[in-house]
Parts: sequence; structure tokens; C-alpha cells
Amino acid sequence: KHIVGAKKIARTLEQQIADKFIEQKKEYEVIVTTGKRVGRVNGLAVIGVTPPYSGIILPIEAEVTPGGKESEIIATGKLGEIAKEAIKNVTAIIKKYFGEDIKETYDIYVQFLQTYEGVEGDSASIAVATSIISAFKKVPIKQDFAMTGSLSVRGEVLPIGGVTAKVEAAIEAGIKNVVVPKTNLKDIIIDKDKMSKIKIIPVETITDVLKVVKAGNGKQLVLRQIIAAVKTTIEETPPELLADVMTNGIYLAGGGSLLRGLDQLISKETKMPCKIIDDPLTAVVRGAGIALENIDTLSEVMDKDDEEEEPS
Repeated sequence: KHIVGAKKIARTLEQQIADKFIEQKKEYEVIVTTGKRVGRVNGLAVIGVTPPYSGIILPIEAEVTPGGKESEIIATGKLGEIAKEAIKNVTAIIKKYFGEDIKETYDIYVQFLQTYEGVEGDSASIAVATSIISAFKKVPIKQDFAMTGSLSVRGEVLPIGGVTAKVEAAIEAGIKNVVVPKTNLKDIIIDKDKMSKIKIIPVETITDVLKVVKAGNGKQLVLRQIIAAVKTTIEETPPELLADVMTNGIYLAGGGSLLRGLDQLISKETKMPCKIIDDPLTAVVRGAGIALENIDTLSEVMDKDDEEEEPS
């Protein structure tokens, strides 16, 4: 009991600076811990280069505007080299999840708010990606969440350092939820009293992050992921088949095809006709039945394709 009490009083210089940092930012409403905002995320960072670290809240805002004149994401806030490189990877993730290279038609701006001390490292990667996706798709983000985590170009959330200090900073700031890499869970060492004030949410991918921090039902995010998958399939379709698709259109089957407005959205995004087939819920089963009834013909077609693929 006395030791815990002493730790609260005898804080390092870095911890005292961090306390003052959080206090001032909350006073001037730089740190927002309630409501929801588009393009704004509470990241987490640490002060100091060696343990014991002191955590701070790192508010990040993003804006996406029509243009495409800038060749790279414009990021401000006295960023170091590693932080700059981490931000560049975000566009690859957005293209994967939404099927769009937004740099071609949009300009992207990211601001680390009032980071006069500078920002280095890649632990803000998931926060940057979330803020850009939020701004791009106009998806509000819950402000009672903070997050930390590195990010691969494939969208996997990677472990970071100083996770205990970062979680403590979120608690001190009055934030109710913290998103951390799943692989960092074992590294969080905080007493039970403090842990009772916050919910720790482990994640493995950027999709996991977006599911928990976005406000609303997420329908638009799901639809965008479907559109991205359709566009990727079209890009990979052989030219002779693509010509047929462009002429006759895209046909939707299965329960997903019944999402309201999906056919119109696909048609708008791909510039191709899109139709929902009759009785889409049983289409796959009926198609499999027809194939089995004509298995000999199907086998001949498959064998012919195999022969054509064999090297001469």
C-alpha cells in the first residue's frame, strides 16, 4: 500500500512532464474524450528513449480533398524518418480495402496536433490509417477510444514498445477504451484499480480496429469492401472474358446480393450493368445441381482447359 502510494507521488521528470502535457491539452480541448468525430483519432505515444517511459495522448487529424496533385501524403507535426515512412504505407492498405489508389484523385493531409517535441517511430500507424479512412469515407470515430500499434502494408497490426505507459496515459486522460496489438497484451503491467477504469481491446488487423472504433452500423464500410473485391476481380479477369462481362453485365447471387442498393452501387462504381438473378438464395445450389446433371460435358470442358494450359 505504501509503495503504491509512494509511486504516485515520486514520479520521474518525464512522467511529470507527461502529466502536465495531458492536463494542458484537455484544458484547451486538444484532447477530446467524448462524442464522435470524422477524421480524428486519439493516438498514443511515449516521452523518453529508455524505460521507464511516460505515455502521452497523441491527437491525429486527417483530411482528404479532391485533387491528386500531391505525390505523397502530406504529414505535419515534426515527424522523424521512421514516422514518415510508416505513413507512406497507409495508401497501400487503403487500396487493398477499398480498391482505390486515392493518391491519383485525392490529396491526403495528416496533422499530429501540437507535437512540438516531434514524433518518431511507427506505433501511430493504426491511428494514422484510421484517421485517413475515416476522412476518406466520412465514417465517424468514437473519441472515447485511443489506439497504438504498428501496421504492415498488408494491414496486419504489429507490436510496439511502451504499451504500459501508453495505457496509463489513456487512463489519466479519462479515455475509456484502448486498442492495442494482440501480441502486446502480455506486456501490459498495471494494478487492478487502474485497469478497472479502462477496457483493453486487442486487435490483429486494421479491419479489427475499424470494427470497434467506428461509430454507426458499419454498413458503408462493408459495402466498400465488397466494391473493392469486385474491382480487384475485374482487374484480374482475362481480356476475352472481361469483354463478355462488359457486354452482358455482372450478375449477383447469394444472400449478399439482397443488400439494398448493392446492384446500383456496383454498376455505378464499375460502369457496368449489374443485375440480381432470380431466386439468388438458391442459385448456387441450383447451379451445382445442373453441373452434376451434366458432369460429362463439364469434364470435357475442364479437360480441354487443362490441355491448353500444358506447355508445348
